[in-house]
Amino acid sequence: MHTKIIFFSVFFLVFVNLSFGFNEDTTMSQSKMTLQKTKMQPLPLGSIKPTGWLYNQLRIQASGLSGHLDEFWPDIKDSGWFGGEAESWERAPYWLDGVIPLAYLLNDTALKNKVEKYMDFIIKSQDEFGWMGLSQDQAKYDLWAAFLILNP
Repeated sequence: MHTKIIFFSVFFLVFVNLSFGFNEDTTMSQSKMTLQKTKMQPLPLGSIKPTGWLYNQLRIQASGLSGHLDEFWPDIKDSGWFGGEAESWERAPYWLDGVIPLAYLLNDTALKNKVEKYMDFIIKSQDEFGWMGLSQDQAKYDLWAAFLILNP
């Protein structure tokens, strides 16, 4: 089976090369390729601040469920990510993925202290092999939660 795949792959490449008449003159050499300057540049973190209606909506969110979910929902409050006995899969990482930007966009000291406490716990729980939160036994079956917590 492998020989058939290899044969057809080589045949296809030769056919395409002959059909389109590619040679060294028509292909672009690496020395001729240059990158163009990008038209847009990314903005530095923190350079955009919410104001007006958006700021008010984010403030409502911080005062509501997003800012207080860890105080009453057992899956967050007692999450395995924070040393508790509740689930240690995706709920706490998803919550952090929303509440961390919220805390920093609003520059809310209390909310920043709250999320930093949780992130410090997760980082300090890292074992000698680099695992965080999930045990290696859990992680070998499903790495999704680990990907979420490491979300940049």
